[in-house]
Amino acid sequence: MKRIFISVFFFTIITKVIICQEIQINEPENNFRKNMVYLTGSISGYYLLNYERQVYKIGKEKDGSLNIAVTFGRCKEFALSFNGHDRSDQKVTTLMVSASFISRGNKSHIESAAGIFLNSEELVVSGIGVSGLAPKIGPCVSLGYRFQTKKFQFMKYTPFIFRTGIGYPQIVYLSFGFAF
Repeated sequence: MKRIFISVFFFTIITKVIICQEIQINEPENNFRKNMVYLTGSISGYYLLNYERQVYKIGKEKDGSLNIAVTFGRCKEFALSFNGHDRSDQKVTTLMVSASFISRGNKSHIESAAGIFLNSEELVVSGIGVSGLAPKIGPCVSLGYRFQTKKFQFMKYTPFIFRTGIGYPQIVYLSFGFAF
């Protein structure tokens, strides 16, 4: 009887230990964060705050993604516009909404975007701001390079983003930010 009790006790402990062990499967981590915030400066005088969100992942991890970006910022126009009028005192508030395709790589990505922008102009006359000028709506397009880390951390657990490229209305732009 004692032998049977010890055998049952030992068997019960062994089966509990065996059942409790888990098999770990090493799945590749998808560290590409879906939300991004970055500041953009451009040679055309735009200073922009951008929020971007990944809305659709195409194929496997390195195939690409579709993102939506909302951008808000200010611009001090060039001293001369394209039609030759003096616009050195003019300031522009900009809102852009764009959809972008980002090709996935390890850290380096090619991005292309298209969307619309809305400019609201303020004309400064003798230090007095005059508002209420007609807003301008136009297309915004860009083609650029994005460096986004997955393991290097800008803040404690936040990947760093660097962007540069060409586009309209920014002409040439440079961005720094982070993903979360």
